[in-house]
This record gives sequence, structure tokens and C-alpha cells, in this order.
Amino acid sequence: MTPIWRIFRGAALAGVCSVAWAGEPPIHCVDPLDEDCFVRIQDAIDAAGPGDVVEVRPHPNGSYRESLTIDKAGLVLRGSDPVSIEERPVETLAALDWTSERAACSTVRLDVCDTVDIPGACGFDADEALADLRTGIVVSAANVTVSRLTLRHGFTGIHALAGADGITIDGNCFVRNGAAIIIGQNDSDSEVPAVIVDGASVQLNRIFSVNGDGNDFAVDVFGNGAIVRGNLVANADGIRVQGGTSGASQFVANAVVGTEDNAGIRVRDGAGHLVQANYIRGVEDDGIRYADLSDSIIAGNLVEDIPDDDGSLRMDDTTGVIIEDNRFLGSSNPAIELDDVVDTLVRNNVVASVGGDSSEGCIELQGSSSTNTVTSNTVQLCKQGIALESFREDAAANVIRDNLVEFAIRAGIDVEEQLRVRIRDNVITGAALTGIRHRSDAVDSIITGNSVSGLLQDICNDGTISEFADNSFVTGGQEVACIDD
Repeated sequence: MTPIWRIFRGAALAGVCSVAWAGEPPIHCVDPLDEDCFVRIQDAIDAAGPGDVVEVRPHPNGSYRESLTIDKAGLVLRGSDPVSIEERPVETLAALDWTSERAACSTVRLDVCDTVDIPGACGFDADEALADLRTGIVVSAANVTVSRLTLRHGFTGIHALAGADGITIDGNCFVRNGAAIIIGQNDSDSEVPAVIVDGASVQLNRIFSVNGDGNDFAVDVFGNGAIVRGNLVANADGIRVQGGTSGASQFVANAVVGTEDNAGIRVRDGAGHLVQANYIRGVEDDGIRYADLSDSIIAGNLVEDIPDDDGSLRMDDTTGVIIEDNRFLGSSNPAIELDDVVDTLVRNNVVASVGGDSSEGCIELQGSSSTNTVTSNTVQLCKQGIALESFREDAAANVIRDNLVEFAIRAGIDVEEQLRVRIRDNVITGAALTGIRHRSDAVDSIITGNSVSGLLQDICNDGTISEFADNSFVTGGQEVACIDD
């Protein structure tokens, strides 16, 4: 193939060269040691046209000191370094060598500031209106790609503004930024985002040590149809997508380890989202947080060691969510907490070792939750295995069936202020206090086909049961009064 050479010369540049192969976009090189390349990245971007490629080589002094603006549709900004990172299964994510991952970052580095003190870095006041001066890369054009760079010491690593639909951010490293990636714009005075950016792809990035103010997420997306996949996030606040009312988003095979103030993955608004095969450990909020959405799937995730007063999964005001094949291991509060949820299926999950100072269950339904099914789960070593509390008088039946509940401290299944709950074919063993606790204000319940063995009581009943049959008990029956905690 014959190259077509285009030579640019200017007062500040002795000789700047861009090359284009026939049928392919021009490539503009950046290398301070090559007289045929640009010295500064922004100069190469300014000289490029829409759809062109700006390829940056490592800086001889270690890093470029710039803040960049990209306003040309389809432009590709990439480092010359080949960066090796691939999507990994959840078991591999749980065993990552984070030191090796950091060493694998691109040697093409962009430092926004000379210091890592955030806020106040680079001499800018934290409240200054021109906050984007502290941002590594600001994008305001559609279908831009940023890849194979290491961005350090910025208030934000990359910020995609209005018009940046279809942005791709892949294979980069982010180190010691206030937030790594912001797509769209939040509105601090409203739950509705100020700027929506659709179709973002954030894949295979490594993010380390975000220095936020407690409100920043490492990856923060306001828009529809985002793909957040294969990212590694360590000692940085987690991943959030919200504000999308159309277009499902995907969160697949990400690892989030250690956050300061935020959930590992938080999703709000919209429908059809997928949260699958992610690994989350030691975050300072809930592992996964869902709110105000519908018809979504949470599957195959491993969430463990959630400290303080938080849980592995919390959902509020959702409809039609499937939660299946997850492992929730070690949290201070309910591993699965469902509040005001409808038509939820909780199936084939393993939930274990939930502590804390409360009496909540490993799996807990509360508020006006109705027509939910909790089935075929293994629940172990919790204060209460499965707990139901509903305050909605017209709530349709929740179904608890075919679960294995082992070694609950208080009760295997606890029902209070619930209407028409169906408890069927569960196996409950080793509950220290009560196998099934059916409290006052639990009305019109059906309890059939369960195998129960508790230490003090197999079952207690202070409510009303409409059908009670084919249960296997060791020490008690439905007429035994419940023992207070």
C-alpha cells in the first residue's frame, strides 16, 4: 500500500508530519524527540480532522503536562504502547495481583498537575468555575475514542460533555484523579441529570486511587445504553449509571475493590440493565445498589466483605428484576435487601455470614414489596435467614420456596406484618432460636411441605395461618407462641 504524506510546518514547530494510508484515516504522531511529529498532544488534535487518529508516543521526561479538548467527531486519541488487558471471569478477578495490574499501565502518560493534592491541585481553587482546566481530557464531539493512555493527577481524568454520544474509553489507566471518568453531567439540585450522553463504552480500563470528595464515582455515567465492561477499580469509588430513561446499560466483568464512600455498582432509572459476573469487595456502601428501574438482571456476581452497616445488594422501588446465581459472602446488614419491590425473582443465590447489630435477615423483603419469589437459595450463618416485613395491606402474596437455610441465629424464616405469604418446601436446619417464626399481624399465610429443625422452636405462630400441612418438625407446631429476641 502506498503512503500519502502530508507535511505541516508552523512557527512553533520545525516539522510536523502526518501519514495516511490509502483508504484509512490520517495518523498524526506526537513525539518531542521526532522532528516529524508534534511536540504537544493538543497541537496534533487541532491539526487533525474528524475521524483522524492522533497517536502519542511516550514522553522522554516521563509524562505530557497538558489538559486536552477534543471537539472533532470520530477522532481517535491513542497511545503508541500496546496495552494488554482482557475481560476475566469472576474467580480470576477475585485473585488479582493489583501491583502487577498497575505496572501494566501504558507508559504514555498525561499529567494534568504537578501534585496529587486534590482539590487545590495545579493552583486552582476547588470552587473555581473553570473546573475543566483541571480535567485531563474534555470531549464534546460524537464517537470519539480515547485508548492506551495513563491519565494522572487531574480533578477528572476524562469528562464527556454534551454532544459526546458514542464515546469509547478503553484500555486506559487512571491514577490519583478526583474522578476517573465522567460521562454527562449531574445536577446537584435535581435527581435529573443536567447533561445526558448516550451510547458510551467504558471497557478494560484500570483505575487506581481516586481522590474524590465522597460524591465522585470512579466511573460516573449519566445516559442511556452504556457498556461498562472489564474495568478494574481499586481504592477508588465505584461505578454509577443513572438518568437513562431508554436504552439498557451493561455492567459485566468489572472488579471494584475498596471505595471511600460509594457503592461498588450503582444503577438508577431506566429498564433492561444487566449486572453480571462482577467482583466487588470491601466497599464503603452497598456492594450493588438498584433504584427506580425495571426488568433488569443481576446474575453471577461475587460480592464479599462489605463492612460497617451496609449490604451486598440493596434495591428500592424496582419492578421485574431477576437476581440469580450470585454469591453474597460477608456483610454487616442484609445481604439482599429489597424495599418496595414488585415481581422480583431471587433464585439460586448463595448468601452467607451476615452480621451487624440488627436482627435483619440474609434476604429481607420490606416496605410494600409484593408478588416476589425467593426460591432455591442457600442461606447460611445469618442472624435471620429470610425475613419478610410488609406494611401494605393490599400486598399480593410473596412466595418463599425450595430454599436451604442453615444455622440462622434467631430464625430461619421470619414473617411479620405480611399478607398471604406462601412458605413452601423449604429446608431449615440448625436455627438457634426458631425455624419458622410467624409473628403477629402475619395474616392468611400458607405454610406447607417444609422440613424444619430448630433448637428451641421449630415453628412459632402469633398470627393466622390459612393452610398448614405436610411439614416435618422435630419439637413444636403452629400453636407454639413465639419467643421474643
